[in-house]
Amino acid sequence: MEGGMSLGSTVAVLSQWRRRRALEPFSYGCLQRFVSSSAVMVLEKRETIKSGSKDEGTTWAWVRCRFAQQLKQ
Repeated sequence: MEGGMSLGSTVAVLSQWRRRRALEPFSYGCLQRFVSSSAVMVLEKRETIKSGSKDEGTTWAWVRCRFAQQLKQ
């Protein structure tokens, strides 16, 4: 998870590792509870990177406007 792996992907990898060692797999909720109560791990969400700018004269704004018009039709 330190490398950016999601909680769901981590559950899949760890469950596969446990199955190979004849251990029972565990659930998403189990890992979620462990991470939320762990003193060692800290879950942080990445900020959303927004594309484009607020300038209405940019190519990006023009393309988004045309795309929205096509969807509206």
